[in-house]
Amino acid sequence: MYVLYGGAIGERDVAYVGEADVLVRRVVEQLVVRDPLVLAESPVVALLPFYVAEIRWWLDPAFANAQALHAAELIASELFDPPLRGRSRTSEQAFTLYGDPDFRRRMLALFRAEPAGTLRLPTHAHALEWLAELELRLRTLERGMGGRVPRPPAARAGRD
Repeated sequence: MYVLYGGAIGERDVAYVGEADVLVRRVVEQLVVRDPLVLAESPVVALLPFYVAEIRWWLDPAFANAQALHAAELIASELFDPPLRGRSRTSEQAFTLYGDPDFRRRMLALFRAEPAGTLRLPTHAHALEWLAELELRLRTLERGMGGRVPRPPAARAGRD
């Protein structure tokens, strides 16, 4: 079970909740191949890979069963309330598990706990934040050296 997050550093927004037997393959399908099986509640909402900033995932032995995995996805979707939802059909077995109070309690406790793993992805916004921080650090360094930091010829040519 995984959740894709977007947003700035420290301000994550849930974008999508999904299930996968092989997480790497599924993430590549969604972020590289652009899988059309992701459905937005509104046609103006789309999963834009360059805004995905973080992936978190949870593991549980129950996920070895496809019906339990799908029921867990329904519970996670309810909890995280993503704007994008998968379009897979819910079987009667998955729906029964989804309604089972013990299963629900266990899955909610799992998803409220720390994830088994987290992968942070650099986004365009992060790159701009890092560049601004780097520029500030460089200016501080230049001031500390009395402005005697040599510049490469290309940088001088653009400013002369």
